[in-house]
Amino acid sequence: MTLSSAIMFYVAPSFASVIDLFVGETHVSGVVVSSICSVEVEHNASNSGVINFGEHNKATQSGINSEQLFWVKLYENQSTSPGCSAFALGSNRVSLKFGDRIVGQLDGLGVVTHGAGDGVRIAISSTDSEKVSSTNVITANHSELFYSQIFASKGVFGFRANAVHLELATPGTYSGALSLTVSYQ
Repeated sequence: MTLSSAIMFYVAPSFASVIDLFVGETHVSGVVVSSICSVEVEHNASNSGVINFGEHNKATQSGINSEQLFWVKLYENQSTSPGCSAFALGSNRVSLKFGDRIVGQLDGLGVVTHGAGDGVRIAISSTDSEKVSSTNVITANHSELFYSQIFASKGVFGFRANAVHLELATPGTYSGALSLTVSYQ
């Protein structure tokens, strides 16, 4: 006895018509922006990121340049002009967050310095009075500033730094550091 199997295909003529249930098009558009922006701190035509207040004579309360202006500037990759086009497409405000709580860069008076008695603080505030969320001194409890996307996309943020509590200083040098995180959505 032999077993065999066969598969047969039967094609019947179709009497059904094709009905379009959905007809449409999808259009996709976008804007290409630079995704890399570098940050520089400019002070006295230098982008070294160092602000030097000079010498202070405690006995005469003289000699220090009490107010220093500086700018945080953002540049797109290989650009010589400030600006960060990625901000213009964000859905929210741009944030500049100062200080690192883990290493104690800020306290209730401003930027913590070390040396010269450890009492000197640097009071930093924004000079962009109508463009920023606050012009109060940046402290541990007030360390984040907000800007509109349009203003931030220009890439220039102005600040004022003042050495304060010099009366608490002892002879010597003092220094402090402050980190900055720029974020947007």
